[in-house]
Amino acid sequence: MGEHVRTMLVAGDLAPIERPGQLLAEGDIQRVFGDVLPVIRGADCFVVNLECPLTTSTERAIKAGPNMKADPRVAPALKEAGIAIASLANNHILDYGLDGLRQTQSALESNSIQWYGVGANAEKAKAVLFVDLDGLRLGLLAYAEREFNWQGDSQWCTSVLEPAENVLQIQEVSAQCDALIVLVHGGPENWHYPSPRIVKLCRAFAKAGASAVFVSHAHAIMGSEVYQGIPIVYGLGNFLFQSGDNKPMSWRLGLIERLRVGMGKSVQVEHVPILADVKTGCIRLLADEEHR
Repeated sequence: MGEHVRTMLVAGDLAPIERPGQLLAEGDIQRVFGDVLPVIRGADCFVVNLECPLTTSTERAIKAGPNMKADPRVAPALKEAGIAIASLANNHILDYGLDGLRQTQSALESNSIQWYGVGANAEKAKAVLFVDLDGLRLGLLAYAEREFNWQGDSQWCTSVLEPAENVLQIQEVSAQCDALIVLVHGGPENWHYPSPRIVKLCRAFAKAGASAVFVSHAHAIMGSEVYQGIPIVYGLGNFLFQSGDNKPMSWRLGLIERLRVGMGKSVQVEHVPILADVKTGCIRLLADEEHR
């Protein structure tokens, strides 16, 4: 891969709610992230999917399923922990409407956390985020299935999963950067194998020019492959998402992907498994003897 190599991390769903959220609002990052902290801080860049707004709003969006939000005071702790970039392309970021989204953006920006995957209209929402990693130009794209995150192309919305349009954008953007990382938020929840549709979709993104493709939303690890030289991870699982006795073991498991990114769109991926405590939701590295 040559001498000019950078390390970045990509993780799945981050919802700093309930007990972990309380601890983060108090600034206790050591208890929440434990021995995961040195992993995060050892990378040049860390990207997560922020699965809920950071807001004090009480105006819930009318929708099926839960409306989630976290205290905006968690943002300084997320920055201190090492999170640099947050994708907002998911089905919960508009759970508290536009006010909740704007407060989220303000909290992130005030703590120098970049965000992408949402915009004032569909065109702006899908805009690529370019990141300079000490001379290496990295492109980031994120797409989410339509699920309470889109009401029209001319309104605030997330970047939407539209395979034909996405492929064309990936082809265009891949020529403008040294490596292109694509995040997909979609597919069935609480399942352990990617659907044929998601496999076909991710492989198409790889063929179009993505250097690596990562999928979240399932709240479960769903396998991975290297397709024509391109790493694809079909389910990142949760990064930080309150656990409990009512959740399956798969909910508590997640992957942090350590990417070695080089010129010429060369990306190598290493899986770093993590486990959330069943009572507190705080995370730690999965010990070698726990791997199965």
